[in-house]
Formats: sequence, C-alpha cells, structure tokens
Amino acid sequence: MDTKTSIKQAWQAQIRQVAAHNPQLARQLWQNRQVYFERFAHFYQQLSNLPGKFRRKFMKRLATTVAGAALLLALGQALPVRAATITVNGVTCTLADAITSANTDTAVGGCAAGGGADMIDLQTDVTLSAPLPSITSEVILNGNGHTIDGNHLGSVLQVTSPGNLTLNKATITGGDAIGVGGGVYNYGGTVAINESTISGNYANSGGGIANRGYGTITITNSVIDGNSANHQGGERVAEFKG
Repeated sequence: MDTKTSIKQAWQAQIRQVAAHNPQLARQLWQNRQVYFERFAHFYQQLSNLPGKFRRKFMKRLATTVAGAALLLALGQALPVRAATITVNGVTCTLADAITSANTDTAVGGCAAGGGADMIDLQTDVTLSAPLPSITSEVILNGNGHTIDGNHLGSVLQVTSPGNLTLNKATITGGDAIGVGGGVYNYGGTVAINESTISGNYANSGGGIANRGYGTITITNSVIDGNSANHQGGERVAEFKG
C-alpha cells in the first residue's frame, strides 16, 4: 500500500469515528474536506516520520493514535502534551540555547521554546566555545550527519537524571574530560545512540562514553572507536556504581 492510500484510509477511519460521537463536527470536516485533509496528511506524515521509540512514547502520552493526533492538529486543537522542534542553525539558534530551551520549555536566544519531549534538529556542524548544558529533559537530537566538536572543553554531551537523550546520525568528537565520559557522559539518565560515531575523545576514564548512576545506554549501528583514557578504557559503556 502506498503512502497516499494509507493516509486516505486513515483519514476516512477518523471521519467515521468522529461521526459516531460528534455528527456536527463530522459534517464540518466533510464540507471542508479539501482543507482539512491537506492539513491531516501533512501532520500524519510528520508524526509517522518520527523515530519509532519517540513516536510510541508520544502517542502513549497522548492516549491516541498517529491518525488521531494528526486530526487534532488539523483542527488546530491543542494537544495534551506538546512537543517542539528546535532548529539549530548556529547563528540565531545555537546548540547550547536549544538544549536550555528543551530543558526549561522556554524560548532562549533565537531558539523556539521547548515543550514536553523535544526534537533538536541540527543543520550545521558545531564547534563548542563553552561546555553544553546537561540534558535533563526528553530530547531527540537529530544530527543529520553533522559533527559536534567539543573543542577539548570537557564532555561533549552530558545527560543527567531524569534526562532522556536519543542521538541520531551525529559525530561526537573533541571531548576532553578531566573526569569521565569525554564524548558522552550519562549520569542516571537514559541514552540511545543510533547511526552515530563517537571518536577522537579523551577522558581520565571512559574516553568515548561513560555511564554512571544506574543510567541506561543503548547503542545501535554506531561506531565507538579511536577514543582514549588514562585507565579503564576509551569506551566505558557500563558503569553502574554511583
């Protein structure tokens, strides 16, 4: 079944459900079906393209399906939990400000306000001039093939409980931590690393990745190599002592 047919069937199913509970709204949707269907299709595709793990969590929180959320958005109704996409272009919105926006659900610098579980979309390579804030909220960081260079200022990415980071298609390098976790340091949070490279990082312990405080790290289709440490390895991905 092609995408267009799938979206059309999802739309028709939503109309039937609405008609069973709110005939007046169903008539409104049908009378203005061209406008509402275009909106529905747009949001349905956006939601369907979210990474699977994030999409499932998001739909669980909303207590609805992808089609149900798309219809709410098409109608312009507020969702119970709002997710934001924060675009990092390195000019008006920096990665540091984007993380702060996600953590605090407020607009910072030139970055959009976060809300609920947020998506940070990286559109440029980043070389840090100061350490990044620790991630303490639920964030999907889409690297889109770009590099985050820590510039030897400490751990490149830090996640602290209850932080939840999903890192997609990014290269993390240039970390230089006095303590642990040159590339990624997770303390009590949840981290998923997908299709990414952690390389060229250094720390006293766990040059590439360090996981402490009973945190959880999952690594899928990624390269963790070329990192160094004084002891206990360049790639220290399992340390469960506080």
